[in-house]
Amino acid sequence: MKLAILLGLVAGLLVGCTGPDSTVATCQNAVSAYLGADEDVPRVVERLRADDRFTDLHTETSARAAKRLATWYPAMAPVAQGRTAAAVHLAVTDPDRRQDRVEGLNAMLRGVGVARRADCDQKDEERGRQLVEFGEKLLCGQTVSIRFARDEDLRPALEVARNNARVQKVAVVSRAEAFERAKELFRDQPDLEKVLTPEDTSPYLEVTVVDSADPKAVGAQLTGILEGADQAQLQVCVTVPHPVVPARQGR
Repeated sequence: MKLAILLGLVAGLLVGCTGPDSTVATCQNAVSAYLGADEDVPRVVERLRADDRFTDLHTETSARAAKRLATWYPAMAPVAQGRTAAAVHLAVTDPDRRQDRVEGLNAMLRGVGVARRADCDQKDEERGRQLVEFGEKLLCGQTVSIRFARDEDLRPALEVARNNARVQKVAVVSRAEAFERAKELFRDQPDLEKVLTPEDTSPYLEVTVVDSADPKAVGAQLTGILEGADQAQLQVCVTVPHPVVPARQGR
């Protein structure tokens, strides 16, 4: 039954869940609830559909959100691969209480998601930074990054990580690759991009753990045993704005 509900939501991507008399989402009333896992979407939708303070509900899986991001903000797409949040986009029935509704949503979503209001007036140069900063409140997937001081430490660490029973797969990201990703992220902030150097970035292992494992615990364990490991960082989500927000202009 749960699988049937989930498949129905995926098939009905961005198909409204409300009736013909519902308020349509606009820049003045739109809100989005972001979730770290697609599996959490049906339960959240069920609760929101029963709440008359919200209307015009549309669901978006993490894969669909990533695809829309490639159009909405192309420069962010490579950075967000595999870590785009699923979402329930909706409208509040009383626009004057929108911020109150966002706070209420955040209380409801505690532990599984976060909510934000749509910002149609956001400047292009702010978007990339805010997409990631907001997403830091939400973890996506089962991935943790183990950072190192030197590229030379990556290969020996790779073999150790692969032999961990709680690790599903491991990817190597060199300092040069990390630097290119950072430049992509700061393309709209030329002052930062200009002073950014390879030494400002770190090589790392991108470790995906099995579903039954806690990425935070695995990250702490690997950091403690891997030669040259500096720190572990959990994979945060990139949150794609409500569809009412205009796509980024330019490159």
